[in-house]
Amino acid sequence: MSSDEPQELPQTLADLSTPAFVINRHAFAENCRAVLKQVALGGIRLRPHIKTHKTVEGAFLQVCGNETNNDNGKSTSPFDENASGFVTSTLPEIELLVDAAPKLKGPFLDILYGVGISESKLSRIHALQTKLSKIDDSGKIHVMVDHPSQVEWMEQFCRNVSKSFQFSAFLKLDTGYHRAGTTCDARGVDVAMKIIQSPHVTLFGLYSHCGHAYDVNTPEDLKDIAVTDMKLITGFMDLLRERLEPMDTDFPMEKLVVSVGSTPSAFSHDTGSVSVPNLELHPGNYTLYDRQQLWTGVCPSTNHVAGRVLSRVIGHYLDRNTALLDAGATALTKDGAPQGGVCQITGYEDESSGIVCHKMSQEVVQIKPSTEGGTMPYDQFPLGKLVTLLPNHSCLAAACFDTYYIIDDPSFNLSPINRLSTNGSPQKAGSTSSSSTIESHMMNGHE
Repeated sequence: MSSDEPQELPQTLADLSTPAFVINRHAFAENCRAVLKQVALGGIRLRPHIKTHKTVEGAFLQVCGNETNNDNGKSTSPFDENASGFVTSTLPEIELLVDAAPKLKGPFLDILYGVGISESKLSRIHALQTKLSKIDDSGKIHVMVDHPSQVEWMEQFCRNVSKSFQFSAFLKLDTGYHRAGTTCDARGVDVAMKIIQSPHVTLFGLYSHCGHAYDVNTPEDLKDIAVTDMKLITGFMDLLRERLEPMDTDFPMEKLVVSVGSTPSAFSHDTGSVSVPNLELHPGNYTLYDRQQLWTGVCPSTNHVAGRVLSRVIGHYLDRNTALLDAGATALTKDGAPQGGVCQITGYEDESSGIVCHKMSQEVVQIKPSTEGGTMPYDQFPLGKLVTLLPNHSCLAAACFDTYYIIDDPSFNLSPINRLSTNGSPQKAGSTSSSSTIESHMMNGHE
């Protein structure tokens, strides 16, 4: 068939070539609504991270909880009143949101680049901010800072390129994860003061990431991490006030945004016990969830794992009691999970199921009995059978694909005959139509 001829679009999961990434829209939207409900109960705001799904369609659901139903791509229901903006992890993700901003506006006008800024990216941030300002003069792209040199880079950029330009910054604080962020003491206050006193950088907010919450799985431990996070941040704010008090400055501490949390800790922040006027949460993984989040306990059940990798059985090896699936590290990555195993087959999640995804290579996963001396049930896994796999880390697994296939199924039925959502044509990322789609192309977020 000529490549110019129209291709027949897939209608069911069985029509798809494997491996493929499948998202259950029903579960995705339900997960988004749960977090929106949580921030509403706490009286705080939400700045969701889009790095897990990297799509406009997903971002829209994160700040609405529901999809638009009209033909012009505009929402028939307002954005959730607690939605403040978005966090991104790559510049292409920012571009995605900026391109959607003319039609959507609202939280699409307030974007944080959630990775520490480097000098090489300043020109692109400047260009994107200029583009966003033309859409709406209130639009802001914020950068992340945790070192004085980053402030100096921005000042030098402005002196060389645009003397009137003003960067907006969040100060990254380390509250226990120890991956990035300055300390919540005098050294951190020094960085904050450098931003405040800069003619070209504005301190918009403080940011912490409770990434260490991924390492615990009891409500008590998650609560302890969330409480410690807030205690360190409020203590830092007190130190900053003390530093500012004797100085001749009108810096508005009361307007400083404080952005905290992670997916595991998102339901553990006791906002009633702290006095922070502009508090917001920034979880991201909750849209798809994964095996890691099942272990932490924040994901209520496997039905809420909205992103799965579709695969087929491609090998039987009776002499070694194993079978082979055609999805490997290039579809799932080799990120681990506390439960062990490289992934899980839907319907075989429990230890009592007798099947374990044992070993992974670049393009394949080997499955075998979970107990020594067990027998591989080949009748349950005939050659060609479709299976869906729960990834250990959905953010990384999703990034392996440039297309997502969408189902919309309240029963979470992932059988091969489940029909793909369809309006007869592919939908590009950046489109904001809520019409059912066969496939949603996404930005992979790579530079």
